This record gives sequence, C-alpha cells and structure tokens, in this order.
Amino acid sequence: MMNRILRRCVIGLGLACAVGMAPAAFGQAYGMFKDPLPMIQRSVLPAETEGRMAGIGYDPLTGCMYFAAVRANVLHVLDKGGMEQVQTVAGLNEPNGIAVAFDIRKLALSCGDGTVHIYTIGSEQKGDDGKVKTPAGRLTEEKVVQFSGEADPIRYDVKSKRAYVGHGKYVSWVDLTDGSKSPKGVEMPAQAKGLVLSPDGSKTYVNIPSKGQVVVVDNAKWEIEATWTLKDVSGNYPLAINEDGSRLFVACRTPAKLLILDTKDGTEKHRFDIGGDDAADCWWDPRGKRVYITSGNGNGMITMVWNKQGTWQVEHNLETAPGARTSLLIPERGRLIVCAPKITYPTFVFIYLTPGENEHNDVDPNKAH
Repeated sequence: MMNRILRRCVIGLGLACAVGMAPAAFGQAYGMFKDPLPMIQRSVLPAETEGRMAGIGYDPLTGCMYFAAVRANVLHVLDKGGMEQVQTVAGLNEPNGIAVAFDIRKLALSCGDGTVHIYTIGSEQKGDDGKVKTPAGRLTEEKVVQFSGEADPIRYDVKSKRAYVGHGKYVSWVDLTDGSKSPKGVEMPAQAKGLVLSPDGSKTYVNIPSKGQVVVVDNAKWEIEATWTLKDVSGNYPLAINEDGSRLFVACRTPAKLLILDTKDGTEKHRFDIGGDDAADCWWDPRGKRVYITSGNGNGMITMVWNKQGTWQVEHNLETAPGARTSLLIPERGRLIVCAPKITYPTFVFIYLTPGENEHNDVDPNKAH
C-alpha cells in the first residue's frame, strides 16, 4: 500500500515539474519501487503534438522510434537515447499505422485519406569534421500509394517484402521494394480495423469490429478462407498472434474482453475480463509469455494476461494515464511503449520494463497501481 502511495506521489511531482527534466531522472525515480510493470523512462513528445495518437514504430537497427499523431497530422522521429527529436514529417492526412521494414530500410505509413507513404530510413551521416551531420533514422519519402477508403491497420511481412493494409472495407498489400500494389483488394464484410499476419506470412487475420467477426485471408490465393463470428462480443479492434501461429488474441470493447482463439478453426479457448473498454492495441510477448492490452478510458489501463506454465490468468491491471491507449511492444528489448495524448499535460511517452517468462511481482490483479 505504501509503495503505491509513494509511486503516485512521484508521478504527481513529475507532472507538476518542468517537462525539461532529463528522462533518466524519471527512470531512476520509478525504478525505486517494486512495480508489477516498472516504468523506466518517461519522455515528452514535441510541443506541436496535439490530440489522439495512433501508431508507434521501432527500428531495431538505429533504435529510433516513430510516433503518428493522427490529429496533429505529423509523424515524429525520436532517437534511441534521450528520446530527442530527430525529425518531424508534417503535412500528412491523419497518419495512422506504421510498419517498419528494417531489413530493407523502409517505413510504411497508412493515412486517413487512403494513402500509404513509403519512406527510406536513413543512416547516420558525418561531415568532414567527423561530427554527425545527419542523424540515423531520418525519413525520405519515396512513393505514395493510393487506396480507397481510410487506410489504417498495416503490418509488414519480411518474407514477401509486402505491407498488408486495411482500407475501408478492403485489405490490400503494397510491395515496399518497388511500391507496386495488389491488383485488387479482398473485400471484407464491413470496415477492417485490426490486422495481423501469421508468422509464416501465409494468412492475414482481420478484425471486423462492427460485426464482431474475424476474417481469415489466404495470402497465396488472395481470398477469404474463413469468417469467425465471436460469441456475445463486438468492438474487436486490436489483435495479436503467438510465435507459432496457433493462438489468436482478440481484444474486444463491447464488453471489455480478451478472447484467445485456436487458429485452426477459430474455436474460443479462453475468455478474460480486461481493464478498459476502449482497447486500442494488443501484443503477444514470446519472451515473457504474456499478452498486453492497452486502453485509454478513465485513467488508462494496461492489462497483462500471463500464460504461466500452460495456465492462462489475468496477472495485473495497471493504471497509466488518461487516453493512454496507443502502445508498442518491443519483445527483444523487453520494453512496452505507451503513449498518452496531450489532455491536461503534454504528450507523454512511458517506457515499461516487461518481465521474463518466470518473473512475476505478486500484486493483487484486482487493484490498480
């Protein structure tokens, strides 16, 4: 109880202080407390960021991070260390999803006007004096590909070099090596909002929240293979898949549930209550054997669902910040990134340290921390 009170006091002091304090100082302060999901850093996005945040991207080669500010119509590029601003790409039309193709040094950005912008990720450039002239991670636009409807969920398949994108009632792909796109889109029953690829790239799983359905697309035949109707839920926006492709994790808003499906036939294996009713992102951590769901209503929430040696359980529900529903899991670094939009305070980026498979802080999961 005392740890929880102290932690909230630290958060309150941090919010009241000038935002120019070094992020490392916040990381040290939060790290003093034994949290179920320790916050190790807090940073502030540039002042021109306003309103709801959308996708977050990460480049493992440079360590740079990319933040789509959908209402401000900008894409921010921040460096790996102190989260310093490298670049702001302005003049976009509701930037939504981000797919980083680190192997071919490309980034694809989906936007509300139906476009997918393809950028080259630049490397560090030094001047004649040996000083850094251009930092790594800067983006140079190569091509803009037009689709119908609002382009939103987007995922990259490293094998085919294609980015699969949901736009309106369709799912299409764009080849990031040359900007070519699929001859046609696969039509969905209604607007496609969540999208994830099977680990081998053979299938695309698409959430249809207005229908409470998951559509399975055969990527080779480029047609619908199956449509699974979820039981007594809808508003299924985000979804994730495990590393062997056998389990699909579907986060729903009405009511707030996490469903775990068998990908062989869509059979529901498990169902859990989650901490927020506007789940926006859902991630599977193969290292820690956990599902992370982020929601923004109320004080914001992270729900952790743990596969503890074959037994699934809700591990924790943790408060974050109002509106903080956008997130990105970086499993290879053991980091969960959560972005809180500017409401009363600036736009914050919270970085949490995720536990390993056998690590657990025994805190009551029914209490917010």
